Amino acid sequence: MKKTLFVLAPSLMLVAAAHADNFDNTINTNNKGIYVSANANFARTEMPFDSVDADLQPLERSGFTPAIALGYDFGPVRSEINYEDLGTLTSSDPYIKGNLKVKNVGITTVYNFRHQADIQPYVGGRVMYTQFKADDQLTQSLANQGIELKSNHMGLGVVGGVEYKVIDNLLVGVNANWDLLSGDPANSLGGGLTLRAKF
Repeated sequence: MKKTLFVLAPSLMLVAAAHADNFDNTINTNNKGIYVSANANFARTEMPFDSVDADLQPLERSGFTPAIALGYDFGPVRSEINYEDLGTLTSSDPYIKGNLKVKNVGITTVYNFRHQADIQPYVGGRVMYTQFKADDQLTQSLANQGIELKSNHMGLGVVGGVEYKVIDNLLVGVNANWDLLSGDPANSLGGGLTLRAKF
């Protein structure tokens, strides 16, 4: 699955970029421009310990994960810089104590299938930089199990959803995303509501 995602996400970005020129002559200029968006998502984030022999319970969290983004809408294609707070992960394993805070910043490219319609389905790919910040107790617990946790990772993700144009410059929608947060099998699966305003 991890290898598939590393191929799929960049491919989606390249396909979206390639289609931008094909649609350029049909784009209504009112659809272009800077936008901001906010997501109210619910996500399950998990970091299993597949790299060790011990059968340890993963660090995990299920809950509200806010995200914000600033982007530019080219018409059928849009690109954005986004920030997401995945909260604090903990483990139910008695040998793993402490907390792990997870946040990331990414670049997402999305292709809108019906960019001039009121209902706009989309799909895209994401490249992200994820920060894992462990407290001292967690760092020591993992060290006792022979695990060294790296603080920063590059990752990839896929996104999809549907937006509804309330008025010309305001869209609401639902979204879903799956992110591979690191080269280790840390991942996040989520979805929720989106509000996007164009300028």
